[in-house]
Amino acid sequence: AGAGLAVVYNVPLSGVVFGAEVLAGGFGLGGLLISIPVCVLAVAVSWLVLGTGSTYVYPDAGLTLPTLVWAVVAVPLCAVVGSLFDAFMRWCRRFRPGPGWSLPVAAALGGLAVGLASVWLPSLPGNGKGIVQLALGGGGSLLVFAVLVAAKPVATGITYGSGVTGGFLTPALGTGAALGAMVAMIGDSSGQAWSVPAFALIGAVGVLAAMQRAPWFAAVFGWELARPPVLMLVLLVVVAWGAAPLARQLAWHGRGRTAERRTRDEREGFE
Repeated sequence: AGAGLAVVYNVPLSGVVFGAEVLAGGFGLGGLLISIPVCVLAVAVSWLVLGTGSTYVYPDAGLTLPTLVWAVVAVPLCAVVGSLFDAFMRWCRRFRPGPGWSLPVAAALGGLAVGLASVWLPSLPGNGKGIVQLALGGGGSLLVFAVLVAAKPVATGITYGSGVTGGFLTPALGTGAALGAMVAMIGDSSGQAWSVPAFALIGAVGVLAAMQRAPWFAAVFGWELARPPVLMLVLLVVVAWGAAPLARQLAWHGRGRTAERRTRDEREGFE
């Protein structure tokens, strides 16, 4: 699985970290001795057909003070957005139809809804790549990114809830990129020269880390996808390691209150 991820996105290091942190639950020596050569070899073979280019084009942009500040400020925002995204997907899972006539009907209606929305938001459909590239390329407007912060999770939830199977890695990246781009454009509208690509990449990694609870993978994955300056990796690690534990705490408290409320309701009903 790690090698497959590495080949699809041309991210050999991320494939190794994904296999270790997300799938295997830890960086064991035995697992690394297997996953490192497998991922590297798989990506090297894919270069013969796919080339060596990065998935996203990141402009030449140095690190500025606002970018450093955003890496810290983004932690709670990304934690909240990532937690809400995860909770919404769990809620949508309850409506997934089983095998039968309802499955193709629900999938068709869900696709129709997302397709209609994409008439006004062309970057909405797909796995989120369009949103990330739009943000890194400096396109879009403040209104578009503000809408996409909510529209991308909703579209993903509609698709998932209608019975279509897919992943949440790149939709989380797209949502986070929209969040970062929105904040940067708010600064631009007030006369501040904030880097939209840098803010978008930091937001993308923060939301992914919060949703997947995998900070090392999120940081390395975001860095390999866009290949920004090496120093940017430090900021990505900061936001990832800040957002993931905070999101875990938010999810724990939310589920704890839900369980407590359910227990109270059952007790009152019994009495």
